[in-house]
Amino acid sequence: MIDIKDAKHGMHVFYQREPMRTPEYGTIIRTNESDCSNPSRLMVFVLFLWDSTPKACRPDDLYWPPDYCAFDDVNPAGQKFSKPEEMPDAH
Repeated sequence: MIDIKDAKHGMHVFYQREPMRTPEYGTIIRTNESDCSNPSRLMVFVLFLWDSTPKACRPDDLYWPPDYCAFDDVNPAGQKFSKPEEMPDAH
């Protein structure tokens, strides 16, 4: 999962919850961190591939892409990456 304090516009994330077999990849558009006083209602708004409007997601359901997805000059500055043990299917 990601920490909402690290969620910045343009960063890449993926969404995955049970029973999804494959994740949905997208780009962070914004968060409601500055507008929300209730921690359980904090949301990250993500524009997923093939969508035309961003969706509100709980930070607990989002993950940074794995570090092997890092290609030169493709990721935004400051992009965070998950370690293998942080991935949703890690055992």
